[in-house]
Amino acid sequence: MISIAERKESPLIAELARRLDEEQQKSGMLKPEFAAFIGISGSQYRYVRTHEANPTIEALCRMASALDISVYELLEGKELGDRRNLDRWGMSKAFGEVFKAKMDASGLEREEFIKVANISMPQYYLVMRGLVNPTILTAVEIAKRLELTVWQLLGVEPWDGPPKAAVETTAMTAAG
Repeated sequence: MISIAERKESPLIAELARRLDEEQQKSGMLKPEFAAFIGISGSQYRYVRTHEANPTIEALCRMASALDISVYELLEGKELGDRRNLDRWGMSKAFGEVFKAKMDASGLEREEFIKVANISMPQYYLVMRGLVNPTILTAVEIAKRLELTVWQLLGVEPWDGPPKAAVETTAMTAAG
């Protein structure tokens, strides 16, 4: 569970609040109108503005789409550049693919890897089926545990797997 204190300290949540405030000011809409425009309730928008929100990937994609920007731009305040602009389903699929690749490369049994990632078995099955819709800070935590950036885990930035030497070492350790 991500605490309110962790939400308030998150640079991603801070940038989300800053960016939405900027966009709301530019739009000329009142806060309730703007909240509806980006697909969230007025109370959710208040939580975002006070850095108490922890929106899901789906909610972030909805907001970014309404503003005609990428989720990366919404949370980082930087140009997308050569990164991929994925929708919610693309991020969910990438999450599962990267998670599976990390698990396979680790040499750990499924149950051991799930403990490392600190997810439940039902969450694991959602991840493997590409149906996961975590909150952004949960995705950040899982990415850290897997030694990735959140953008690699969500498929926005490339992750090509472990270095070849690491795979050979893992294979030799498993065989030895």
